[in-house]
Amino acid sequence: MWPNPWESYPKDQLGFMMPLFAQINWADVPSLAGFPNRGVTQFYVSAVDDIFGINIEDRSEPKNFRVVYHENLNQGYQVTYE
Repeated sequence: MWPNPWESYPKDQLGFMMPLFAQINWADVPSLAGFPNRGVTQFYVSAVDDIFGINIEDRSEPKNFRVVYHENLNQGYQVTYE
């Protein structure tokens, strides 16, 4: 689910769209100090990277991974799974 279709989708260093690895919907999580109580945090990892986006030289440089927080979801754009 990419909640904001007007924003660009996360891409890896080769320009490929990265698949969604995991997502946390904060409205579904019991309240935790220091964490949001709404929105979603999404984790994307490059499908062509052998070590799941880790950059050994600079672990904070997101060449082949992204962590994205969306505070407000666009309610008109929803994906459902059955």
